[in-house]
Amino acid sequence: NSRSTTLKSRVVAQKQQLVRLDQEDVTPIDKHIEDNLIKSIKSNKKIFDAIILSDYNKGVLTTALIKRIVTNFENIPIIVDPKVKDYSRYTGVDFIKPNYKEFCNAVNKSDVKMNNLKYYASDFTDKFDLEGVVVTLGDKGVFYYDNRNGSNIIPTEAHEVYDVSGAGDTFTAIFTAVYTITQNLPLASKIGNYASAVAVEKVGTAAVSREEVIRKIKNTIRV
Repeated sequence: NSRSTTLKSRVVAQKQQLVRLDQEDVTPIDKHIEDNLIKSIKSNKKIFDAIILSDYNKGVLTTALIKRIVTNFENIPIIVDPKVKDYSRYTGVDFIKPNYKEFCNAVNKSDVKMNNLKYYASDFTDKFDLEGVVVTLGDKGVFYYDNRNGSNIIPTEAHEVYDVSGAGDTFTAIFTAVYTITQNLPLASKIGNYASAVAVEKVGTAAVSREEVIRKIKNTIRV
């Protein structure tokens, strides 16, 4: 009751977002709330096929809560969309999906060349006991790496960008769904890439439908 809900205000001009202003309380939750959260999550354990930890560094996903989730869900994929600098808190999850800037920060480099992504990704996955890493590269596409599928950069087809709001979340959601069903990292990365391409063509935060993703794939293949 004492915590305010995050309020995000977006400044948009000519259908393109310029900046976002957040009013929020990012104090880490206390153990009582953490206990209630993990109790609720565990009570619904049977209905989960995968877990996404979308960590916006707002105080909910504490290091302790993440560890408890990893411990209780060892048999299903756990994918993290990170926003903090301390990646050790994600040790033991399956995949971490940073964007390019976040990945550079994670490996303590100001700029990682495209041909060096595999080198740093290999060290990154070993260091934090991961299945792999997926890095969204903006207009350059997406890079994926794991020990079974190797690595690759999937390019993004040219398209109009109106608003990047929700593009990363869209990628993570679709990637997780496809990977959970197929266990195919390259395919999940590719379909996620198509879905985020649809998202940036929409103004504001908007849901991406299955039909829109299928249409994007068909139109791209046709081209």
